[in-house]
Amino acid sequence: MADVSRRGFLFGVVSLATLAACGTGEDAQTGSGEKAAVQELTMGISNLPTSLDPMAVLGGNPRRYDIFDALFDLDPQKATILPMLATKWEQVSPTSLKVTLRSDAKFHNGTPMTSADVVFSLKRAATSTLATASLMTSMADVKADDASTVTVTMKSADALFLKKLARVAILPEQYYTGLGADDKARSAAFADKPVGTGPYKLDSHDTTQWVLTKFDDGWRKGTLTKVTIRSMTDAASQVAAFTSGQVQYINLVPLAQLAAIKAGGANVVTYTGGNNLGAFLDTVDYSGNPKSGPMGRKEVRQALNYAIDKQTLIKNVLQGQTEAGNGQLATPGAVGYDESLQDYPYDAAKAESLLDAAGYPKGPDGTRFTITMASAFASPGSVRRLIGEYVQNQLGKVGVKVQYTAMTDTTLQTDMFYARKARADIFHYGLFTRPYLEPLGAFAWFIGTSATRHYSNPEFDALYKQALSELDDTKRGELSKQLAKIMHDDAPFLFLTQDVWIDAGSAKLAGVIKSEVETDQYLDKLYLTA
Repeated sequence: MADVSRRGFLFGVVSLATLAACGTGEDAQTGSGEKAAVQELTMGISNLPTSLDPMAVLGGNPRRYDIFDALFDLDPQKATILPMLATKWEQVSPTSLKVTLRSDAKFHNGTPMTSADVVFSLKRAATSTLATASLMTSMADVKADDASTVTVTMKSADALFLKKLARVAILPEQYYTGLGADDKARSAAFADKPVGTGPYKLDSHDTTQWVLTKFDDGWRKGTLTKVTIRSMTDAASQVAAFTSGQVQYINLVPLAQLAAIKAGGANVVTYTGGNNLGAFLDTVDYSGNPKSGPMGRKEVRQALNYAIDKQTLIKNVLQGQTEAGNGQLATPGAVGYDESLQDYPYDAAKAESLLDAAGYPKGPDGTRFTITMASAFASPGSVRRLIGEYVQNQLGKVGVKVQYTAMTDTTLQTDMFYARKARADIFHYGLFTRPYLEPLGAFAWFIGTSATRHYSNPEFDALYKQALSELDDTKRGELSKQLAKIMHDDAPFLFLTQDVWIDAGSAKLAGVIKSEVETDQYLDKLYLTA
């Protein structure tokens, strides 16, 4: 089964029974003691999605805290495909996929989920104005064969397509179309009152919190009866609420508080793989035109990479909680990881030489030029702020003055990521190889046709297209290594460290799992002990 999974289910059939033993949460920490009489959980979350519409923003996960389901789920450790609303699927050819659906899934309004809802959802997900459009570029069409079966046809083979479908929520067609006279009105109404098939349904929401309640008629069953998810972008506020017992789960533990949190008996989960905490060094501007000035020069971008002492950053600033990024987006063991690719070593003299050669000598005050840098999710004491301030200091040593901004506005930083607003010269957002656990998904942000407008290189684009259509893991891995080499040498990214994302759950919260594909917990696996 595992070998079939790795090969993308080529020309085979995979059923629910085949994968039953691989369900999500099999490594869950089950805790001890009996379940508490009251099963109401409160979470303090720094990255609450800016929309309840799972297609409007890809941040977080497609389940939106288990309000929704997708056709597929991903094994939390291996990123292999698991059944969700699909029970069986057949890759009829490299460009044709046949999917059989569950018969027991219901939407929160009581209507059964059918193939018509799947067809509607996949077509809506491809709408150019939605964030999910980037996942659906390979799809040509989707049709219902009958009430429980759909066939998806592709423009070309897409090695990641099944995993992409695991990020597309299935929505109720009739409910959605009845919400307004046009798509704009319907989308706004749906985002206000979303309906899914997940084990939790929305009770109320505003900009500060979502309140979810258990959906008893769902095919997936949860134990928690009520979940309150509070938006808390400040790490100190999260810790204060956690230690006082106001919340039982937080996702922004500062390094300075880590020892105390552990000493208090908390269940700590530290994510290091699947996300490179580097920064975008865009070679194109907000409109997609080649950048002028220093950031448009490859030598300058390379110099910035040489100017950062990553080992000191990891040891002294990040308390040894992670590793260097190895000059590439892939993590060891992933498809496309290149063991021969060398990271940019710390070499301030090399950085200065490159800057001189690029035509940016030091001025009388020691400054070569001034650029801007912004870090997302950078509340005081957070890992991202610590990294951003460290980079600012390091670049100053080679004569690059950095005007630094620590961002906490979730909407603004998301708009910047999707190029809806202009970005800083160094945009420190981090870049996920989650949920696919291979770099090809992350490379998508660097192709010239990407709406996020980070990079433009015809050679990179052509190689990416070839890699995406290669269904053989070994061959695709070799192509990904070539992409990594181009990216390393052209340096449209500041390679820093692997992730340092630290969550903490109460000692009485059981079912917490460390997933390699996403940092959000599976609410249907959580419960409180007495």
